[in-house]
Amino acid sequence: SSRRSSSLGASSSPEAPRSSKKALNSSVSSYSHGGNSNNSSAGKGKKSGQANRKANKKQKKQQQQQQMFQFQVEEDMATTEKLQKRAARFQSEISAGKKKRPFSLVLSINAGPTLGPSSAGGGDGDTDLDWESFPIVGTCQDLEKQYLRLTSAPDPSTIRPVAVLRESLDMVKEHWVLKQDYHYACDQLKSIRQDLTVQCVRDTFTVQVYETHARIALEKGDHEEFNQCQTQLKTLYQEVQCGNPLEFLGYRILYNVFARNTLELKTILAHLSAQEKSDEVVKHALAVCHAWSLGNYARFFKLYERPPKMSGYLMDWFVVRERRNALKAMVKAYRPVLPVEYIERALGFADREDVLAFLAELNVTLAEDGASVDCKESLAAVLAA
Repeated sequence: SSRRSSSLGASSSPEAPRSSKKALNSSVSSYSHGGNSNNSSAGKGKKSGQANRKANKKQKKQQQQQQMFQFQVEEDMATTEKLQKRAARFQSEISAGKKKRPFSLVLSINAGPTLGPSSAGGGDGDTDLDWESFPIVGTCQDLEKQYLRLTSAPDPSTIRPVAVLRESLDMVKEHWVLKQDYHYACDQLKSIRQDLTVQCVRDTFTVQVYETHARIALEKGDHEEFNQCQTQLKTLYQEVQCGNPLEFLGYRILYNVFARNTLELKTILAHLSAQEKSDEVVKHALAVCHAWSLGNYARFFKLYERPPKMSGYLMDWFVVRERRNALKAMVKAYRPVLPVEYIERALGFADREDVLAFLAELNVTLAEDGASVDCKESLAAVLAA
């Protein structure tokens, strides 16, 4: 019976844990349901925050797009207004029967600041002034006038008429021959060019002024001033059939050899006529260009010894460069020594002192006798030059 009671006790004892287990399950279930409700409310808040942020971003983006669109519209309106003004101006010129030249002469001789309303901080910024639309006749009678860049509209009382400019050019030529003062001559010639520009004078006298300035700049080695003059002369020769266009065509070829502007050289050579090729200066310039492009230094320096007119001044600008290139080829080709006398003759030096100074500048090593170059020892120095 005890065993039965005990068995009954054993059979009845599991009932209590079953009820406690149900209570535990119910408590756990209630806790889990409460946690789920809290998580649900938190998730809803998070989603609403993300939606608000997205809405704010979208609103900001729309505002930025509206601002950009408004700015673009204003800019397009301003551009359209400028184009309409310019079209109206050109239409008035065409209706008046005014003949426009193909290229306008730059007002500032040294590419200075452009005149216009924008330079004074106002206006619509249209700085493309056409000086033919504002004809000026100078009244100044001074033969000498310092060159100054214009910062305002030109005053006729400070501009010299063509008759005075002719006398001024003769004075500058005479002064140059007597005193060789390039600073003074260049300043006066630029002033003459400026007075011609603001008065829209483009005739034989204008060509004469630019040719004179180009020759003086060429003689003194002023690369920039010569290039400005020969560029304007190229345009003037198309408008005015006078001057020395073939001579300056040859100079332009040599200048592009100096500048190593092969693209411009190809353009020039492609448009040469038979008459132009037969000119003395052009023929010489073409031969120099051909020898230079092939690296034919023997031919190049023979042409350097017999240049026509002022071609020699232009070749002086790049002859040192070509001598260095020629010496590099010689030092590579000759062993063990290279006579200085041969270098002097082959590279077109005037005397022995000039060639020795040239070799010393390149740190060339001479042989023991001092009359020849040690090619092996000099190779590194010559290649580094």
